[in-house]
Amino acid sequence: MYVFASQQAVCREPIHLPLLKSWKMMIFKESVMEKLDELKKEIKETIISTLQLEDITPENIVDSEPLFGDGLGLDSIDALELGVGLKKKFGVKFSSESADNKKHFASVDALAEYISKARG
Repeated sequence: MYVFASQQAVCREPIHLPLLKSWKMMIFKESVMEKLDELKKEIKETIISTLQLEDITPENIVDSEPLFGDGLGLDSIDALELGVGLKKKFGVKFSSESADNKKHFASVDALAEYISKARG
């Protein structure tokens, strides 16, 4: 039952705090996932435009598949060009001496995780 007082609804039933917290967390997770999905789409578009992949659309690139070798088939020259393109688009830096680069460039998922963390 709801009673209106001063244009604010007052609930006479108890609010279950754990349920409210889980509901807020669900909304937060959905928001984060939406932002991550948008970032992945932007990464795919950057890959396509930077490397001038004319016959590929963002939908053709699977988030979890490798970008190099058997996956998208990129090579080391593509990695250099893509690194520059990602730096221009997202403002993130990749060190040529970093052993983590292979991990960051493993897939669109990996790039999205790195860019998301680097941007804060």
